[in-house]
Amino acid sequence: MDLVKEAELFNNRFKKMEEDIKELKNNNLILKFKKLHIDAVIPERAHEGDAGYDLVAVTEPDIVKDDSGTLYIQYRTGLAVQPPKGFRTEVYPRSSISKYNLSLCNSIALIDNIYTGEILLRFNLIMEEKGCKDGLKNFMIEPKIYKKGDKIAQLVIKKDYIFEVEEVDELNSTERGAGNFGSTDKK
Repeated sequence: MDLVKEAELFNNRFKKMEEDIKELKNNNLILKFKKLHIDAVIPERAHEGDAGYDLVAVTEPDIVKDDSGTLYIQYRTGLAVQPPKGFRTEVYPRSSISKYNLSLCNSIALIDNIYTGEILLRFNLIMEEKGCKDGLKNFMIEPKIYKKGDKIAQLVIKKDYIFEVEEVDELNSTERGAGNFGSTDKK
């Protein structure tokens, strides 16, 4: 890429950053929630330094089958969210999930700022094997799952950064290079 084009790209990115900063200063950074269920709880942070806003289940979980036949445990929050322009929300599992037989299906759920439907959370059920005296394995009959009124996940707000995409023939050389899984452990 020639220097003139690089300078032009830099100037365009700088102008965009200036516009973003101006918008942030003029924007009250209000995170809007709409209640879609009578029992919906507007999320709050439990402590001042917390990054996440707690999401609460408004109903007992549903067992849902998707188009491929996979079963999930689904929770309703009864809420729709709308972050300020230029932001998105992400849903993370709570640290307490380790006490339950659940795993958030998409690990981190990305909610684009143009989605205004209900925040639904799907979990995989983790079946525990319990050993028996006779050596046979027994699967747990009553898994520990979240119930109505439980805090089930955390909503985190993040700034969106939009980049121009450019196809190149080569990437810059790095110390790691194309080393993949576990390559940093090898000497």
